[in-house]
This record gives sequence, C-alpha cells and structure tokens, in this order.
Amino acid sequence: MARESARNVRSGIPWASAARFLGSLPSLGIKFSSAADVVRQLVDERKDKWKTVRRRTYQSVLAFDIFMRQLNRTRPAFSTFFTNHVASAQHRYWAALFPGDYDDLQLSDDWLTTYDSEIEFAMQKADVFIRRLTAFADRNPDYEIWITTSMGQEATRAEEIETQLYLTEPKKFMAFCNVAEHSWSIQPAMLPQFNVSIDPDKAESFNETLEHATIANEHISFRRNGASFFSIDFGQVNLDPCQKARIGSRELDLGAAGLKNVEIQDRSGTTAYHVPEGSLIIYDPRNRAERVETRSQISTLDLTPCLLSNFDVAAPGYMNKVPRSAI
Repeated sequence: MARESARNVRSGIPWASAARFLGSLPSLGIKFSSAADVVRQLVDERKDKWKTVRRRTYQSVLAFDIFMRQLNRTRPAFSTFFTNHVASAQHRYWAALFPGDYDDLQLSDDWLTTYDSEIEFAMQKADVFIRRLTAFADRNPDYEIWITTSMGQEATRAEEIETQLYLTEPKKFMAFCNVAEHSWSIQPAMLPQFNVSIDPDKAESFNETLEHATIANEHISFRRNGASFFSIDFGQVNLDPCQKARIGSRELDLGAAGLKNVEIQDRSGTTAYHVPEGSLIIYDPRNRAERVETRSQISTLDLTPCLLSNFDVAAPGYMNKVPRSAI
C-alpha cells in the first residue's frame, strides 16, 4: 500500500491481500500488539486522512516483528535490520518540528501544526525497536547492539510543494529521445531520479540528446557513469501544466513525453537533507557500567574493517586496518 507511489501513500486497502496477510500473522511472528497498532492507525486515518503518511513507518513496525522472530529462532553470529522510516520523516517534516532553523519559512501555520509531531512519532517506533533489541542482548550477553546512521540531517528549504514532476511512462520518454525499445533497460533508482542502461552503440547519441533536452525551458540534469549508464534527474516542483518538454526541434506536452505533474499528498518538500556526520551507538550488555563521557569522531570507512576484526576476519587490502579497540 505504501509502495504504489514513490511519493504519495495510497489510502485504499487491498482487502484480499490484507486477508491473506492476517492469516499469516502467527507464522510471520507479527505480535498482537503490532497488529492492534495497525488497526488503530487505520481507524485514525478515517478521522484524520493526513495520517496515511504514517504507513511508511508501519512498514518498519511489521518488518521488525519478523526480524525479531528470526533473530530469536536462528541466533545468527551477525544480523542487520535496516529502516528508513525516521529519515523519511526528517526529510519531509523537519521544518514542522524545527521552524526556527529557516531564514525563509514558506510553510503555512496549518502545515506546521499538522506535521509537527511526525518526527517524534517515527522516533518513538524506533525507540521500541531499540528496547526490544537491548532486552534480547540482556538475555543473550554474547550479543552487542550497534546502531549506525551513516549520515545526519539538517535544514534545507521550507516551501510547500503542490506538484512534482515524475517520469511515469518511460517508454514514451525514451521514444521521445529516439531510443528504440529494445535498446535500453530501466535500472534501480530512488524516484524522482530515473536510471537507465543504453546499448553501447546508442549511448553516445543518447548522451547528446540529453545535453540538448529541456523541460520548462531548463536543461535536464543527468550524469553518465561508464559507457552506457545514465541517471536523469526529474522532480521539478510546481510546474505549470502547460509547460513543454523539448528535444532539438521537437516539442511535446509533458504527458506526451511520459512525464506527469504528480500532486503531492502532504505538500512537503525535502525540508532537511543529509550531512556527513551520523551516529554510532554501541550497547554491550557485559559493560553496562562503563560510561563514555566524550564523543569521538570516526570515519564510516572504519566500520567494516572493525566488524571484521571483531570476528577475527582479515580485512581486504583496500580497506583501512582498524582493530576493534579503535572503536
């Protein structure tokens, strides 16, 4: 339900899939409290429709139950759980929680009031995950808990986004760029970016085409990696529906070029974005009395060799040589 759109959360419920999912709860390890939490969320959405944005967080709530079941059953030497729900809330709603971070705050009081608790909501769910992990480590003191964020966030721009441009029909766009259907393939990307591989004999002409392509009279931003891999940046905001896409002498409406001005559900832009400094928090149940009074700065390049050292595995030659004691 959350992944149908990369930007907006679908508000409907696929009842047939939901019924199959409910029947699988015991085998998956979904806790009754989590299922009840999801039901409360769905009820809240009926009262406050804007709360559908929290479905991004509930992806992690359900996934974490499954992770914990497997962790308890299999007891691996090493495992990871990845969640992006906190970062997602911070990107969108930083301005609602920290309006004082902006010199030019272009967001309504209504928007600020509506979303000012969303980062806290996401953090509360993460706090539940951490409590469950530390309780597991306390019962199994051979385990340590490492919480890592490779990046932090800080304020960017605070403006309401009514629409954002997405490539919704790649076939139309590639045909507009004079690339035959059998000559390209879509590659993974975080929308609104579009990644594509082009047959090597077509790559040079595609590169030249992009160099002269415009949307709303602005050149399209793109990067070429190697001979035939291209990353194209869409995501232009609040465009006039009458704007055109142009390649050379050809000009088309955005829809005819496979592009669409998508209405943004919560009118949020990227009000915060990544900075290099993140966090590393280590919980060792065997050393709970040990307090670290200072904060050290380390490089993320040191994390993997440190983990390998912890398991007495030699780091490859291209990695830093970092003993466990260094962190």
